[in-house]
Amino acid sequence: MDTGSARLGRRTRARLLRLSTLSHLDQRTRASRRARELAQDFAAELGGTLSVAQRAAVEQAATLCALAEDAASRRLGGAVDVSLEDVVRLGRLAQLAVKRLGIDQRQREPERPFAIGDTA
Repeated sequence: MDTGSARLGRRTRARLLRLSTLSHLDQRTRASRRARELAQDFAAELGGTLSVAQRAAVEQAATLCALAEDAASRRLGGAVDVSLEDVVRLGRLAQLAVKRLGIDQRQREPERPFAIGDTA
């Protein structure tokens, strides 16, 4: 049974197996720019030098937040390929990932109230 992997060269297989992080993204998409911006904000709020585990948690939280924002805005814009279940799940996962960072939201004073229609 040929799955197609036999036809791939060694370099191609290595490229397919390579893991990427936010630093590998080339920032051409809004979502990647937003994820990087969120990661920088989360890291700044944690302060100091981050451990490897903290950096991974920051990247995960930033990625989930960017994906949740994208899914919600696409669904609100009328996209039917994003289900309400997807929006709720991504939102909950993003919320949990941020909470696990240990950033205390109550200590921060909002710069200004958020209003629908604001852009990032």
